[in-house]
Amino acid sequence: MVMLGAIAGEIGKALQKDNERVALRTERAMDYLTKELLDEKKDRKNKLETVEEAIERLQSNGYDNVVAASIARGGVYAVQDAVTRAGEARKLGQNANDWYATTAEFSPDQFADMTTAQLANAVVAPVDLSFDRFENIEGIDKETYRSYMQEYGVAQPGQASDTARVTVPDFKFDTENAMTMNIKDAYNAAVTQRFKLEQQIDIAQESDKEADLNKIPSLQANLETLNKRVDDLREYGIKSGIISDPGFSINEAKSLFNYNMAQGLNDASLGDKFGLGFKADVSESGNLIAPYEPAYTEIVQRTKASIAAKFVASAKADQRFGLDAEATLGALGYRIITLTEDMIKNSAGKYKDKDIGREAIFFNGYIKPLPEVA
Repeated sequence: MVMLGAIAGEIGKALQKDNERVALRTERAMDYLTKELLDEKKDRKNKLETVEEAIERLQSNGYDNVVAASIARGGVYAVQDAVTRAGEARKLGQNANDWYATTAEFSPDQFADMTTAQLANAVVAPVDLSFDRFENIEGIDKETYRSYMQEYGVAQPGQASDTARVTVPDFKFDTENAMTMNIKDAYNAAVTQRFKLEQQIDIAQESDKEADLNKIPSLQANLETLNKRVDDLREYGIKSGIISDPGFSINEAKSLFNYNMAQGLNDASLGDKFGLGFKADVSESGNLIAPYEPAYTEIVQRTKASIAAKFVASAKADQRFGLDAEATLGALGYRIITLTEDMIKNSAGKYKDKDIGREAIFFNGYIKPLPEVA
């Protein structure tokens, strides 16, 4: 009995010492966890302040709030690069957001009322306060730990965690592609506007109405502004390496194409195919004049597409068909496309599988593949 009592006493002492060790480990673990959480919260607070400043800087450079938040997520270099691009966009009269190629769909209204602080909070990763983070620590009192974590505000299993918050979409800031795409689009659009203005001036100058003649000074002033924009866009494109065009200039391409078109239409009109007395010509400003009756629209449009395809094929063979020439034809309504498999299938046998990938002219619904030039 004495022996058993002594053994029980030793076991009791051992359990007490073990409990003391568990209590000490638990206390040390919680001290460590407290310091770790406080350090992480402090670090996050600093990041939030940095991101808020970055978002405000990007917003002041013209970026929408959600786009600014997404860029800020990429860090200081992404922010600086975006600010530089915004400056370049402003020089060209572009919106900064148009120079930001996105790979995510989002609703801008969802973020319209968010403050800078809320956006920053959405971008900066939260401190991990999930319950499972510390649950697997060995040798501590789990109940004491759980009670402590609950007091600290850590979400318990089955409860919403601190990570449940609004998510700002990620965007891909593809500088090269965004620049290339937008400079070419802006350039093509400016060339198109320029041609439309020139045509309006031609019409006004040929008119006998005083109201039309009074419009000429305003139209010419707009044309002068637009000419400068076209020149600025092209100069920037060349300097940045986006535009490399050894071929026809805009004026050369327009003049040559329209004269070629007028001659081709006149040749094709023999036998009164486009109506009695058809005569195509070119105005002093280089615009095509080819009047015909509505009944001949289909054959004239189809012939125009065919003539354009021959012109482009010849210019490409001579290595004269660069960006300026393509922008010029696009402004005149002639798009260069690539024949796809679907187009081939829907051509009712007109084109074969071997034509897949072949370039063609698309004009007013008519498609004409570029012919081979010997």
